[in-house]
Amino acid sequence: MLHCLHLWGVDGRPSLVSPESLALFWYLGDELAGVPARQRSDWELVFSNNTSLSPTGVLPLLCLIEDDLEDGRRKVMRNICGYGDIVQYIINEVQCRNTGLLDLAAGVHYLKRELGLLTLYQMYLNRDNYVQFTRKQFSKLLYWPMWYNAPIQTRAKVKRQCEERLALEFLPLDEDDLEDTPSELQGAMEQPEQLTQSKTFRLKQSQNMRRKEELSAKKLELQFFHKLIEVLHHSQVLEDELHTDFEFAYTNLLQAYVYVLVNLPDGDSTRARIEREFGSEYLQGIEHAIDLKNNGAGLLKIREAQFQEQGNIIMSVYHKARQTAQYLSGEAW
Repeated sequence: MLHCLHLWGVDGRPSLVSPESLALFWYLGDELAGVPARQRSDWELVFSNNTSLSPTGVLPLLCLIEDDLEDGRRKVMRNICGYGDIVQYIINEVQCRNTGLLDLAAGVHYLKRELGLLTLYQMYLNRDNYVQFTRKQFSKLLYWPMWYNAPIQTRAKVKRQCEERLALEFLPLDEDDLEDTPSELQGAMEQPEQLTQSKTFRLKQSQNMRRKEELSAKKLELQFFHKLIEVLHHSQVLEDELHTDFEFAYTNLLQAYVYVLVNLPDGDSTRARIEREFGSEYLQGIEHAIDLKNNGAGLLKIREAQFQEQGNIIMSVYHKARQTAQYLSGEAW
């Protein structure tokens, strides 16, 4: 059976927009390192960036594929979605172990629910990170118009999740005005003509608005760091309680989230706060471990996405229509 793993990535490397893709890239490289070459050839990675392939609409996605003896075509027999379920499949099928998986599943669920959402908060609701990193990354990963729409749609979902689950506030972001004059300043500039003609007035208004925004950003940053440190402390407790055999799978995802947070454009302040709480050795240990994982991933078989796997407009419409037809007919995806 062929195992085809679809991840977010470009140029043969996983993208920071998906910590789960990073973690699976490292995990699979480590797990397959000790597997015979013949068995390793049954695994391939595709950086398709195509969520339409997934029944849950998200990546990573592992497709289990077999050749159809009747027509000779390859047929997807099963889809497995998300880091936790894919890792559990690998542990069961490759490592032939099935005890203690409930604890691993609970730990991964906690990381995705808490640390994962905090990472999304920084990627989509932090103005600097969103403008300088997230939007630009999607322009490299997706076809038009998906690369424009995807970050906007995801940001709307992240807003709702942060409000409902984390009670975290955020600065308002207007997609059409992210890099232009703040709306409050624009309104001030539309005051009566005698005022708008005054350069001194406009400069003062601009300074006041910037100062107000900086104070708000500082307040939000403190709220974020308080929640982040709380989650990291609890993550360490969960890690200590895990069975040694599954610690690597859990730690992989934890390190992927932290790695993304400190490598975003606004990541220096996050790095400084983590080092102040846990010491510089904490991040140094994570970065050293990641260097080793990246080196070990060289054994992985990576291929280009085929046309039917790409997220172009034609295949996106096709997969959407197929999903709708299967839903209406009651056929399993």
